[in-house]
Amino acid sequence: MKKHACLRLLAACFGLLLMSIGTVRAQSTFLDTNVFDDFDTGGATALYAGFGDPGVGGAVGWYGQDLNNTPMQCDPTVNAPNSNGDTNASGAMVFSIPSWNAGGGTAVAFITFNLSGGYNETWGIDADLYTNISFDLMVSNTVPLSAAGDFGTLGVGFVANGTPRGGDVYGNELIPASAQGHWTHFVVPLPRGGVQNASTIVGWCLKYGQGETPTYPAAGQNITFWIDNLQVTLAPPPPPPTMESIIPAVNGMNLWMVGAGPFADTNQEEDIESATEGGNGWQLATGANPVTYALTIAPTPVPPAGFHTYVIINTDDLAAYRTDPDRAAISMAMLDIVSAGNGTATGSFRYRINDTNDYNATGAQNTNVYHPDTGTNGTLASVSGPLGGTWTLKFTSPSTGSIIAPGGAASPSFTLNATAVNAFSEGVNPMDANSQSLSLYLGADPGGTAGLGKEVVLTDFTMTGNASAFEDNFATDIGPGQGADWITGNGVSESVGTTVQIPVSGNGPDVYVETSLPATGYDILGSTTIPNSEWTLLTGTNAVDINDAPITDTSTTLALGFDQIVVIPLAEAEKVSTGVPTNQLYFEMIKNNGGLRQ
Repeated sequence: MKKHACLRLLAACFGLLLMSIGTVRAQSTFLDTNVFDDFDTGGATALYAGFGDPGVGGAVGWYGQDLNNTPMQCDPTVNAPNSNGDTNASGAMVFSIPSWNAGGGTAVAFITFNLSGGYNETWGIDADLYTNISFDLMVSNTVPLSAAGDFGTLGVGFVANGTPRGGDVYGNELIPASAQGHWTHFVVPLPRGGVQNASTIVGWCLKYGQGETPTYPAAGQNITFWIDNLQVTLAPPPPPPTMESIIPAVNGMNLWMVGAGPFADTNQEEDIESATEGGNGWQLATGANPVTYALTIAPTPVPPAGFHTYVIINTDDLAAYRTDPDRAAISMAMLDIVSAGNGTATGSFRYRINDTNDYNATGAQNTNVYHPDTGTNGTLASVSGPLGGTWTLKFTSPSTGSIIAPGGAASPSFTLNATAVNAFSEGVNPMDANSQSLSLYLGADPGGTAGLGKEVVLTDFTMTGNASAFEDNFATDIGPGQGADWITGNGVSESVGTTVQIPVSGNGPDVYVETSLPATGYDILGSTTIPNSEWTLLTGTNAVDINDAPITDTSTTLALGFDQIVVIPLAEAEKVSTGVPTNQLYFEMIKNNGGLRQ
């Protein structure tokens, strides 16, 4: 039997790069072409199997159905021709369970890209650069149909270096009755940006027998099918990025909900936490000395309907729970301002007390604060008004409060019961070890897919009447950080939301430049006049201005899914730190050369 490299790499151009891949191998060859296996027989004429053998040298029956790391077999007598130059000299891989074990679980096989041995992880790909997995499959005439009239499903995916999670499936392909005795072609799309351990993929993963109702395969049934022309296809090169819009930025605390399309995460939050823990409650409130929490929202931009902006006071100052200050808190109260999408909003007071379920990981956490008061959680009062302006949560006693909307409309007064008053008293609450000090958060969440890639701008927050009273006028902050009133860093986001403090500039507000993604290798230049042969490089490594003097690249880039926005400080765009803005700004994108202008 002739031993030779039996993995065909097909592409217009072939490239091999060295990269670090996982921890099992110090280095791996990185493939940047289509990866294709037509199960070349190497001249064999009879069924064979063995690590290192042509065609199936890296194919392993890993676990389930008594496979126990056995080599997969190649059948030289069966072949599915294809357009890649396949000939009858190649065969097909056999996936065979002579007698299905009803208690044997899912049958799992790995086929590494390097076929020179089982679990040979020395060749890898970055799956984010690939678009689909395709293959041909034919079922033996000896296999009985399921009660549903098919042959079950085949899970198709990848195995990464070190076999994390036992391989991952990205498509469960139904094998139709027409595949019996006839080749059927399958194409499994790969989720863009959604492949686990994408940069350390070393082979294909196949899973069969994951379950069908009624149960299939049945105990004792023979399951045999052939797979041929297994391929992972490189995605076409992305088009150059395009510039889409120029958006004036609003001075203040910009809370962005990033992500769209396959990058969507509607559970994300973007929160900032007061640097002072404790003294943030309302237990000292009286009619003569009320405690107020006043949040001012810019009238533009207007987030879509369902978008939430809020003030949260909770009992949890533990760093481990700052990433989720509403759902993870044992006790929390919030002023929840929900956009109607038309410039108006509804503000509600919601609360939950003594809920320890999130801490003991029972999965039964009570977050049902969107319904009337139950005595332990619920919505106590609401009022509607303009979105833009100051929303105030006002307490006139430890148990009594109301909400005041921009323009002065007030909600009905609400009353907290004695148990809730105790939970928020900053005293000793036996139900909550963290109740001695209340924490304060400002934040937002998208409220659904429409809110992804959108923002709300906070221009001021003022708290009065308690021990930690303070004001932060975000619209006049110099930025770009949150300032001394807030915990440093980029917010305490639960997920991927992003806080951007737009600083005050003598030139006026900064601007957002929106471009499509990917934009790797491209920089943005700016000018105040057209035509102009001398543009200022605003983004990029080692940025150099028109006089070859170093320029500070202070822009911030936010990925919003398929697009990005780049915050361009006007002082940089206009090349002056103060003065009257020109109201004339032009931008262009160039392919960079190590960050230098071309």
